[in-house]
Amino acid sequence: MKRHFAMAGIVAIAAVLAFGGFVSAAPRSAVAVALPNLPGGTSSSAAAVNDAGQIVGWATTAAGTQHAVVWDHGVITDLGTLPGGTYSAATGVNDKAQVVGYARIRGPFDVAIHGFLWQNGQMTDLQPLQPSSPRVSSTSSASGINNGSRIVGDSASYDFVTGVLTRHAMMWHRGVITDLGAIAGDPISVASAINEMGQIVGSRGNTAPDLAMHPVAWSRGQITPPARIADERFSSALGLNQHGDVVGQCATATDIFGCVWRGTAVAILLPLPGDAGSVARDINDRGLAVRSSALRAVTWRT
Repeated sequence: MKRHFAMAGIVAIAAVLAFGGFVSAAPRSAVAVALPNLPGGTSSSAAAVNDAGQIVGWATTAAGTQHAVVWDHGVITDLGTLPGGTYSAATGVNDKAQVVGYARIRGPFDVAIHGFLWQNGQMTDLQPLQPSSPRVSSTSSASGINNGSRIVGDSASYDFVTGVLTRHAMMWHRGVITDLGAIAGDPISVASAINEMGQIVGSRGNTAPDLAMHPVAWSRGQITPPARIADERFSSALGLNQHGDVVGQCATATDIFGCVWRGTAVAILLPLPGDAGSVARDINDRGLAVRSSALRAVTWRT
């Protein structure tokens, strides 16, 4: 697929860590710390952490709705929703405390999902690519942001007549949205994280019947699919730091674990006792990872 890179910074993306040659590793024990819920809420999930230790994700309100939140040294703050929205979730945060995520709003087809940027107490709508036809519904979602305010995520469109779904990784910067493209044969690509060197990781995959997703890295304008682990059913790269450490999720036919890649080795992050699985969402430069275990937001020191 032909790709258009509107910003010079895209073509200068540094080489991302080599994913090839996954090495199995013995499971490691985790020392988990539960984060507080919103007043009256019953569940939460952590998604990203910055070097100051600020953690973002979502939590349910007393009314049972899902809102984007920030945990700052144990104190939880509700970020609200976009105007007219019914729920939101935060998925990324940089060292400037700029937060990105997605929120549900009213759209031309009743409801839509749009990415957002939250800063200085205000939530701004990150518009998706404009639909090519009135019969096409477009959505967007923001997943990561670096200190240069470059935001990555995805924009999707669905044609209600043909039933065709396309979903491509995107970058927003200074009001410009750039399509990062997709792997040949895979109509879905999602960018999850970007670091200060412009390294980007995410996932790529297909639609029905198997909905399989696998890690992917963008390097110098090219998209590189990594090798797969043995017996892999699906996996995803969700966060990375300046050292090239990548966290995400690995799944076999029987187990789903959070995982962290360092070079060509992968280590498993065990779920909390009693939980069937976990997912690692992000890692900062100090090795502090955040993850979800069942419906609890937790931290893990790598």
